[in-house]
Amino acid sequence: MADATEIGNQPETKRVKRDTIMSTDVQAELDSLDRILSRLAFTTDGTALENVLSKLIPIMIGKMDASVELPKGVQRQVQQKVLDILSHANKRMDGLPNLKLPIGSVWRAYRDSKNSVGQNIGLVYLGKAFDRCGSDGLDVVGEVVQGIHARPGGHQNALMMHVFRVLRWYPEYSRNLSNSIDAKAIVEDGKDLDVFMRHAVMLALYIPPSSRTRVADGARVVPGLSESDMKIIEGRGELSVDDVEKMMVGVLEFVSRAEPSPEDSMMFLLCASSSPYEAVKKKSEFMYAKTCVVDTAHPTVDVEKRAVVKPLFDMYLGSMEDQVLPDHLKRSPVNQSLKSRILGILCKSTVACNTNPEAIMVIHDCIFGETSNLSLKQQGMQFAVHVLKHADTSTIRVFAPSIIRQCLEILEGGSGIVSLRGFAYQCLGQLAQRDPASLQEMKMELMKRCFDALEIEGPGVRASVQETINCLANCFHGDADQSSEVWEVLEGYCYSENSSVRQTALQWIIWIFKFSDTHARYMCSVLCSDGNINISGLAREGLDVDKVVQAQGAKFGKGEKDVRAMPTLKDMVNVVSEKHPKIFHGSHDGLSTLFLPAPSLEALLGFLHSLPLDQSDTEAMRGYFAIVSSCLIRNAPGSLQNASLDSLLYSAALSKGEFLQYFESKTIIFEDMLNHVDDRVSCKSARLLGFLRQSMPSQRLEQICAHSSEIIKDVLASKQRKQEEVIGALFITGFLDAWKVSPSHTSPSTSNLQDPKATLLALTLSDELKNKVIRATALLCIAYSSFGDELQTSDLSKILEEVLRKLKPYKDSSISIIVAEALGLIGMNAHDDSYIATIVDEILEFHISKDEKLLEQCGDALVCIWGGTNATRDQYLLLHAGMAEDNTHPRPSHSHGEKGAIREKILKFIANNCIASSRSESRMAGAIWLLRLIEGAPQTPEISDNVAEIQKAFCLLLGDSNERTRDLASKGVTSCYQAAKDDVREDLVASLVGILSGSDSGKWMRPDHVEGSTQIFEEGSLGSLPNQNGGISTYKEICSLATDLGQPDLIYQFMNLAGHQAAADATRGAAYGIASVASLAGDTLKPHIDALIPRLFRSTFDPNPAVRDSMRHIWVVLVDNPKDALKDHLKETLSILTKDMTKQQWRVRESAALATADILQGLLWEDIKEFLPTILNCCFRIIDDVKESVRLAGQTLVRSITSLSIRLTDADSTASSDSKEFLSTVFPILIGTGMSSSLSDIRAISIGLITRLIKSAGPDVLNDKMQDIVPPLLESLSGLEDARLNYLEQHINRLGMDADRFEEERIRFSQQNPIGETLDLCSKSVDGKSFCDMSSSLVSLLRTAVGSSTKSGTANFIVACTRRIGKDVSPVAFNLMKVLYDALSIEKSASVRKSYATAYACLSKYAPRSKIDAILDSWLESCKSENAENELMILTGTILKSMSSESTDLFIRYADDIAPVAFMARYSDPPVATVWTNVWEEITTATGSGIRGHAVSISKMLLEALNSSHWARKKAAGDGIVCLYENAGDLLANQTDLIASTVLKALSGRLWDGKEVLLKSLATIVIASDKSQLGTVCGGEANIVAAFSTACQKQKLAYRTEALIQTGRVLRYLNDKDFYAQIWPTLNELLSQHSERLQGSRKEEDGESTRLPSIKIILECLSSLWCQESEYLAKRDASWNSVTATALLPILKYCEKIEDRKAALQLYVSLIQCSDSTSIPEDTVTQVAEEDIAMLSSSRVESIRSIGSDLLHEIVRKRMCISHSISDLRSRLKDIESAEKSAAVRSKINAIISDLE
Repeated sequence: MADATEIGNQPETKRVKRDTIMSTDVQAELDSLDRILSRLAFTTDGTALENVLSKLIPIMIGKMDASVELPKGVQRQVQQKVLDILSHANKRMDGLPNLKLPIGSVWRAYRDSKNSVGQNIGLVYLGKAFDRCGSDGLDVVGEVVQGIHARPGGHQNALMMHVFRVLRWYPEYSRNLSNSIDAKAIVEDGKDLDVFMRHAVMLALYIPPSSRTRVADGARVVPGLSESDMKIIEGRGELSVDDVEKMMVGVLEFVSRAEPSPEDSMMFLLCASSSPYEAVKKKSEFMYAKTCVVDTAHPTVDVEKRAVVKPLFDMYLGSMEDQVLPDHLKRSPVNQSLKSRILGILCKSTVACNTNPEAIMVIHDCIFGETSNLSLKQQGMQFAVHVLKHADTSTIRVFAPSIIRQCLEILEGGSGIVSLRGFAYQCLGQLAQRDPASLQEMKMELMKRCFDALEIEGPGVRASVQETINCLANCFHGDADQSSEVWEVLEGYCYSENSSVRQTALQWIIWIFKFSDTHARYMCSVLCSDGNINISGLAREGLDVDKVVQAQGAKFGKGEKDVRAMPTLKDMVNVVSEKHPKIFHGSHDGLSTLFLPAPSLEALLGFLHSLPLDQSDTEAMRGYFAIVSSCLIRNAPGSLQNASLDSLLYSAALSKGEFLQYFESKTIIFEDMLNHVDDRVSCKSARLLGFLRQSMPSQRLEQICAHSSEIIKDVLASKQRKQEEVIGALFITGFLDAWKVSPSHTSPSTSNLQDPKATLLALTLSDELKNKVIRATALLCIAYSSFGDELQTSDLSKILEEVLRKLKPYKDSSISIIVAEALGLIGMNAHDDSYIATIVDEILEFHISKDEKLLEQCGDALVCIWGGTNATRDQYLLLHAGMAEDNTHPRPSHSHGEKGAIREKILKFIANNCIASSRSESRMAGAIWLLRLIEGAPQTPEISDNVAEIQKAFCLLLGDSNERTRDLASKGVTSCYQAAKDDVREDLVASLVGILSGSDSGKWMRPDHVEGSTQIFEEGSLGSLPNQNGGISTYKEICSLATDLGQPDLIYQFMNLAGHQAAADATRGAAYGIASVASLAGDTLKPHIDALIPRLFRSTFDPNPAVRDSMRHIWVVLVDNPKDALKDHLKETLSILTKDMTKQQWRVRESAALATADILQGLLWEDIKEFLPTILNCCFRIIDDVKESVRLAGQTLVRSITSLSIRLTDADSTASSDSKEFLSTVFPILIGTGMSSSLSDIRAISIGLITRLIKSAGPDVLNDKMQDIVPPLLESLSGLEDARLNYLEQHINRLGMDADRFEEERIRFSQQNPIGETLDLCSKSVDGKSFCDMSSSLVSLLRTAVGSSTKSGTANFIVACTRRIGKDVSPVAFNLMKVLYDALSIEKSASVRKSYATAYACLSKYAPRSKIDAILDSWLESCKSENAENELMILTGTILKSMSSESTDLFIRYADDIAPVAFMARYSDPPVATVWTNVWEEITTATGSGIRGHAVSISKMLLEALNSSHWARKKAAGDGIVCLYENAGDLLANQTDLIASTVLKALSGRLWDGKEVLLKSLATIVIASDKSQLGTVCGGEANIVAAFSTACQKQKLAYRTEALIQTGRVLRYLNDKDFYAQIWPTLNELLSQHSERLQGSRKEEDGESTRLPSIKIILECLSSLWCQESEYLAKRDASWNSVTATALLPILKYCEKIEDRKAALQLYVSLIQCSDSTSIPEDTVTQVAEEDIAMLSSSRVESIRSIGSDLLHEIVRKRMCISHSISDLRSRLKDIESAEKSAAVRSKINAIISDLE
């Protein structure tokens, strides 16, 4: 070993430098190398060789490195010597594969080498070291990786593979080596990381040869790798599947701990996730999903970087096609799985779309690659769609030809690629969207293909086809050259049977054709009758210029200047003429059917009506008339007939000449309509016929008049006529009479037209007429006829009075509507004020009607009477009132003086009897009439001069309970503003703002006058009264309800509620009013907006949807930039919101809470700090609100406050000073108000918010707050517990539950609730200073805490803090320990004591050592003393047990002192024993080894205990002696005599409970001692046996029984001596007592049987006397056998217990075996045999029969005399054998029979 010593004395990593070598003798250096080689050769021992090489090889590497600097000659000599040594070392190592090299030394030698020679040699031996080091190589992994980028390329490859091989052990040892391996070192230098990840990717792609045929089709090059890569990986041999899998798992674990940036690790994890190994794949997928996020709002990998995307393309495509690279560097493409994953990333990158030509190569490979599968093709098409959607236009133009070709190939392919058709369509659609020019040459073909595909493709592809068609429309936008061709195609598809095709074709028509295109508008009209509601709706939008412009603008952007150009009427007529020429060239009589469906015709007529009429274009007008008149056939729908007649009436009013010329010979059209069932149709037809009177031939006019006169006469004659015929006749009569005087034509003179008014009057006054509809219609016709020739007022007044009398009461609202219209027309043409006043009174009587149509008609009638309208006579006759007002030909109106009184009367009635009415219908009537007046006659003085008063009237209705009334009032407000003068408008706006802001509440309150029928609430809003069908709505019903409930004061509450409802309704109405006025008011409204913003913002969250919507509408209208507006008025808004959250009205509270929750988002601390305390307190009140919806709003506010709080404590969002100030503000409120609340919801919210704040805030912010946070949280652990737990605790025993288990679960639950989690977070933020600051609070809690949860929680918090901050707790550790000890002393809960003990143990590590030593010494001395109390023992044991795990060093230091105490305490009372047993187990790994290690100290303590006067300690000492001698008796030979004597001494004296254990201890001492030494123990064996014999004579049963058992043990051990004479008398006496008791010959004393040991115990002790060696049994007196056998006979005969009988039989077997044929009397043997045979035949117990057969066999074998003859005995045994069921017993009986034979 001298050579090893010499080598070992040299420095381990010494490098021989040039100046040192040159200063020494070269020959001496060479001689030194020779000696090293010689001594290495003579080192044969394997261990010694390993030691030598571990030091030699690093030195040789250093010499090799240093030799380069020597002169050439010397250099070669030294290198050769070194190579000889290394060569010899290689040979020796080859034969010792388990020989290890010091990886650290070899690495350092390699690392320190400065030239290639040393580095190359070092690399070789570094490889050998890595191959042999196992997991030890992990120690240098971090050093190897650091700076690896600076190594030569070949060295990089070799070193990385060495690292990967050794990392296979990294997962197993990562926890233990986490401190020694700095995995994060690889991320310190980005170049090192690049080298590591590049090689890791190679390893991830590598496939071992055994799996290569299955995975890579037997190719030499693995997918994704080049031949060069393969050589790098397999440089030291091919890897197995197991090797690769373990290496990859290790590398993944290493990368996980290194935590590189996601962009650096993405490629490696991506490759690893495609691994064929399940463990690798699972782990890498987890890591990839956790770190590399690319598809969220906050991605960790930016796929928009070219540096990220380019490697993905390179990996996917490989480099096989690169002509520049050498073949061995060309990489093949990766496998299909990895390609799929790469495509998933590329589809999320925009940069990838513009990467040329890689993107198109990837797409081509996916779709047409030889190895591509269906899934890859689908992904490729998806990527193609992505490229076309996001790529630049220039890039798309490059891609377009290839993409089009590929898509067409797919669409024309077979069913094998049907699933790709959807993607192909999407690609084409994207091309059409992004680059329409690329599809110009084939756009028609594509259009037809796509439309056809809508019919034939399946549902999965159809959506893509639809999208493509929509995009394809871009190619046709603005293409006028192909418009006709496109129209022909689209027109055909518009008639397709497939609804999707029709809808898409219609959509195209709307998109690509201008609105002025007549064919497109015609097709829209046609499709309005489509059965598909979507198509018909879209077609109607196609006829609306605004909708078409909007659709085209959304599709193609800003439209052209002439996009809103309308088609001309002539062009539209030409199109219709082209499609339906019959209607223009045929007669009306020949038309029996409509040329288009009715809905289409209605849409067409409406569109034609919207076009401007050119009166000079006669041909167009005639064509228009032809189209309209073709709709007037009898079987046409009524709606179409009405629309047609309206169009003709309008045309007649504007183009009289053309109309008269065209229809003068076609009056039959309208005559046919006169008898229509729809009164509107017959009325409009009559209007037109009346108008045509001017050009109608006289003969035709007479025929019409004669026919109508005949019908009226029949009615007057009470003849039956259809009502529609009569009404038609009346209308034609009235309108013909109205048109008899025309300014441009002379009326024909006919006898039948002399007196039509008289005829109508006669009909209205007829007493025979019962049909009120006809009577009312006649009155209306009289009113219209008054336009031609007015009636005398006196006559008409009487007639009107009589007619109205006959019409009343109006049972049908339709009659009332007719009457109201008639009265309005009559009043308009009347001139007598009294007469007009009568008419007005009649109209105003309808104010109580609930029919809104009737009220509107009355409003129109009042407008007619009011005057001031611009309608002419002709327009009134041709058009109804609404249409008549839209003209420019004024009609002379009455002056102010003429109708001033009437107008004043109307206004007064509306104000007093309608607006102020208690009836809802009257108020609605007032709103309608007033709105009609201000809209119909705004310039009349009565209106224009009283706009402000009228607005006040409308304001009264803004809070009406009827929604329709509120809407009308809101519209009225807008009309008032429009009608007002400039100087009045500002006052109107101010009034509205007052209502909206709530400052002008008087305007919407209910009038003072309330009647029983006054409606207070809407019908059904308050339910209904019992036994009534109606709801509670009127004042009378509310009073009734309050009276029934016995609470009349409820009336005031109901009225107050109604007022609040009215306020909300008024606010809503005012909102709509201001929204309407806003666009008109302009600058007038701006000064009021600032005052409105706070209230208006709150109202946008009103719980009433109607109010909320209206407020949001006005918010959008009034506030241009809501964000800036709120920012400018933040303080005012927050101030109002905080006040509103405490208002009485629940709606206000709820909306204020929601508004506050919304406004808090994004605020800074400076913005909110003034209001946050108030907001928090209000939030707590809202959470406890009586209204559920308000409480829900409070929850929303809580979430908003939580979000704000987290942001204000986030270091990245808020400054540290602001965070501290915020926490100082919020924590006192949360703890003082929130956590102390009696409401569980508030407590939960407060705790939750505290938890979130602690999680979000950093330790720097929280440290100063810990003293304020932690103590209240600890107190709340018990204070917030469910009160039912206390009830359970009081009844725990009655419920049969374990109290300790209940307490433990209770504490565990408290630690797992949110408060416990919060405290855990706090413990992680506490530092030494803050812990010391809060120590006083912790001391107070430990002393005064009440609940077990708080106590345990405080201790656990101390433990958590101590474990984390360590020695920083030293200043307060001992003080806390003293308090914990005091608390432990008085604590009753085992769980709390355990927590206290753990905290005590943790603190003991950092308390002063001297004080801890003194405490432990004191404890142990107290535990050793005789007077040690159980409580002290339990307390000490509990603390020591905790110290064993929390303060291990301290515990180990005192282990020798603790061991004897713990050993002794194990045998104390159960509570003490349980605690100290755990302590003992912590001291020793196994009981035996622990006892042997502390045998001396244990024996010393046991002796002291034996000498104690306390029986319990003696008993524990006895148990301890038994265990001690069973495990370490051989170590106590010198003390055996002392211990045994002490035990014997303790056996003397009175008996006490448990004293029998001393007998067991004495017996154990004897058995554990060497027999040769027993002569000196206690005076010899005889004294010991005598002591046991004496003990057997004691009267205490337990003691006597144990004495017999231990006597038997001792006698069996002392089998080399015979103690029969000493023991037998005692045993014989006991047997005699049992025999007498069994035979009944002796009267049993009370309890005697319970004082005798069991027969079994006695017999087992007796049997030990026959366990002696044969030489001692031979010397024994034979008579003793006889005596024993005789004494046992009664026991055998009479004992009943099975165990006793078995023991007796077994003892007889032993007696017979030890006796000869004469030693036992024959009669005794005979009796025994008889009893035995009887048992064999009668016993049911197999074990007894088995032992009995053994006994009988021994008797027969010994040839003892028996009374039976051989034949008789054999016969009996055969009978027994035949009946025996046990095979074992049967075989024994057969053996006996064989012996007898």
